[in-house]
Amino acid sequence: MAAGDYRIGLDGKFLYGAAGSTATTEADNVRNVNLNLSKRVAEALRRGKKWVAKKTIATEAAVEFEILDIEGDAFLAQIKNAFMNNTKIALYPKDAASGEGLDADFYISSFSRNENNEDFIIYSVTAEPTDEQREPAWA
Repeated sequence: MAAGDYRIGLDGKFLYGAAGSTATTEADNVRNVNLNLSKRVAEALRRGKKWVAKKTIATEAAVEFEILDIEGDAFLAQIKNAFMNNTKIALYPKDAASGEGLDADFYISSFSRNENNEDFIIYSVTAEPTDEQREPAWA
């Protein structure tokens, strides 16, 4: 890609693997990935001041994505297992093959299935990172 070229979501990579290490297996049945990053903020209003003092203190994240239901798919099985058993899974959604993303272990906090008559079965998933075995990293 050349400087100034628009980047396309289809060029992204979505990797998964065992919790505790960087995900390395690519899932190709993922679409509509949303990486949501936010900061928790401490605030104080001191006497005599007209402005509230604010300071960011911690980062929060969630990854929302859809999985196309393909018979016998290993990625869907691992996501379903992580949700049903309250276990972690390593995920690494990247903006391109050599791009950046959040490399972390995640808990699956939402797992929904849509069975529209005119479409494929789609699972909607929300994953939230944890620092229990390793620190989430932007890489």
